[in-house]
Amino acid sequence: MDNLTAPKALTSKLSHAYRIGTVLLQNGFAPEALPYLERALVEARDSFDANTIMNLGVCYRQLNRFEDAVLRLNQASYRMPDSPLVATNLGQLYEDLGLFAEALSAHQAAFRKSNVPQIALNLATCLMREGKFLEAWGLWEYGRTPNNWSYPNLPRWNGQDLRDKKILISREGGYGDVFLYMRWFRNLKELGASVHFWVWESAIPLLQGHPWIDELISAEEGVSLMTNEGQLRYDYHLPLMSLPAALKLEAPAHPLTYIGNLIVDPEGFGRIKTIGICWFAEENTVARKHRSVPFEAVAQLLGFSTPQWINWIELQPTDTPSLSHPIGPNSTWLDTAKAIETCDLVIAVDTAILQLASAMGKETWALLPKRLDWKWGTKEHPFHWYSNCRYFYQEDPIAWDSVIREVSEALRARNSQ
Repeated sequence: MDNLTAPKALTSKLSHAYRIGTVLLQNGFAPEALPYLERALVEARDSFDANTIMNLGVCYRQLNRFEDAVLRLNQASYRMPDSPLVATNLGQLYEDLGLFAEALSAHQAAFRKSNVPQIALNLATCLMREGKFLEAWGLWEYGRTPNNWSYPNLPRWNGQDLRDKKILISREGGYGDVFLYMRWFRNLKELGASVHFWVWESAIPLLQGHPWIDELISAEEGVSLMTNEGQLRYDYHLPLMSLPAALKLEAPAHPLTYIGNLIVDPEGFGRIKTIGICWFAEENTVARKHRSVPFEAVAQLLGFSTPQWINWIELQPTDTPSLSHPIGPNSTWLDTAKAIETCDLVIAVDTAILQLASAMGKETWALLPKRLDWKWGTKEHPFHWYSNCRYFYQEDPIAWDSVIREVSEALRARNSQ
């Protein structure tokens, strides 16, 4: 979950500039909101100051002005020490800066002040990043409640005996979550379940015939819970991202390859000739975009090679001059997997391409932002989901130059072996 602004109910009591700035900020227009919020700070009075200062700090954070954001949010914290909104926004800011211990402390403080689902989810992901999964699962489930799937008369699975039972798993999150979380279908099969996966149509050709999936159901067509005889088709249901919590996993991350038929041999990867690259991530649910690498930085990496050495393939549905781009807007994930198979190496940001290539066993290099998602752990204590995936970490929360340099050096070293 991303940052929170002051409740709209307060805006009617504040200045005209504050009202306009807050509405703009809440709707994703941080650059346009900034002059109004800065004007509102000048106009602010008495008890209303703190909300203005907090929202200004949130605005600075979204604009990558981190020093200003730290100043304003700490000022707001001093003026409103009991505010869960200030604490959770401080937590988000600390995550941007890679200060994960401080972020955890801030999110714990926010949760003590208000246990609403969004704040619980922030705390859960911080705990998960630290590897405290058993402590996190309850918060993870509670925090996702507003977006969780439920079906009338179909029980939710929470550890019941699955021998000879049918469980319906509903897609959740994005495609990257599908490719990561389906690793736990194996656990369900080992418990004796028949696994039925309600998933997006474009993923079905790739997953058809997977040994851990007994039935694929197109999400675009919906799912029928009842037979013609009026009986339930399934015994249990579970949202995809609830799997590790329902399985009560203490350490869910372990190297595993489970998509496609590639043989994983990290020690035996050959000389690099073809590289698939993905530098853009869909970030529609966050106010501050942080996972994608600007093309200007990527161009430095592309310019590193010569045509005789490396053939670059673009593994995203865009059309960049001088790059091969087999992935079109109507491609399925099977088409993408076939393109990945032609590569000797895949370099990708934190997106579905990264998860798919890694789960296929392809040698994969991950370009990870300073604000690490929980699934990667921390730089000091990383989680390894795949034995064939190497991590490159952003050192600055804005710039990617150091990552590009490190990858370029790794390519030189890799091909000189």
